[in-house]
Amino acid sequence: MVQDSFLDKKIKMLQRGQDDDRLYQEFKGWQGSYRFTSAQVRRVCDLFRTDQKRLEFAIDSYADVVDKENFWIVYDAFNKMSSAIRLYDFILITEGAIHEDPGVDDFYDLGYDYPDWERYNGPHTCGAPMQEDLFRSEVKSFGGRGISGGFNSFGTRFSSYCISVRQLMKICLLTQDERQRLSLINDLWAVVYDVDNIDYLAQLFKSAKGKDEFYSFVESVRKHGFDPLPPVVGNCRVSDEELDGFVQTISRQTFENTQKMMAQDIISKGRCFKAIQIARLVKLFTYDNTQVEMAKFAYQYCVDKENYYQVVDVLSFDSSKTSLMEFIKSK
Repeated sequence: MVQDSFLDKKIKMLQRGQDDDRLYQEFKGWQGSYRFTSAQVRRVCDLFRTDQKRLEFAIDSYADVVDKENFWIVYDAFNKMSSAIRLYDFILITEGAIHEDPGVDDFYDLGYDYPDWERYNGPHTCGAPMQEDLFRSEVKSFGGRGISGGFNSFGTRFSSYCISVRQLMKICLLTQDERQRLSLINDLWAVVYDVDNIDYLAQLFKSAKGKDEFYSFVESVRKHGFDPLPPVVGNCRVSDEELDGFVQTISRQTFENTQKMMAQDIISKGRCFKAIQIARLVKLFTYDNTQVEMAKFAYQYCVDKENYYQVVDVLSFDSSKTSLMEFIKSK
């Protein structure tokens, strides 16, 4: 645990109001070696100029804080009530996960046979399905178990990701209307990873008309054929306008881990990036280790690897630059 006297000396050494990112990195480095009390987390939060950094630090500290029962005092560190509510929601979710029976998962509807994309070896149209945590978050943020009026926008929400047939089944099961289910399948089929698992979707249709229309769709898909993952050349390059859209979408996410998952899904969806574009995406992240992880992840999607030094240049620490350069040499 951090001693108050030690924390006092550290705070006195730091200039109040200095750059939030530097302050954050300074105290973030403590979390692997020390545990804070709730009061100490509050004191550190008071040093930040923005609620965003206060919220990030409070969330990062919560797991190892020694007196969670007193964490309520951190709420008073925020200027905006909305930031305190977001911290409160995070704690509720976290505590619920701690006490949840790990054998119970009712997110996916019972009574259906779902394919496992991780064991899939067939043709695919995108890099890999969106990470499960991000998928569940997207579904729950839209209304949980049902689509109540925003059917079109709900389908559009997932059109920028790569999804598995299992995830597509969950999306379709949020409506009881078989016509809407078929429409969702048709609209999202271009971003489905494990396309050879199409037959699993037949479970979604009970009426004779629904089954007939679904199998007509399957026939047209199979007649067209399943195109393999496009090579990293030619027309798959990302325009500057598209990149601006990606940057805005990623930046709107609150937490860095969510930003990372979304960026990986965007990058891996059969797209090709220039090194300078990847550098811009990497710069969106606050933590250096996340920047390195993203730089390594994006390397395979770069069309001008000879210019990857532009990505190396955006990293702050020599150790991070060395790690990335060694990774590139190994390829």
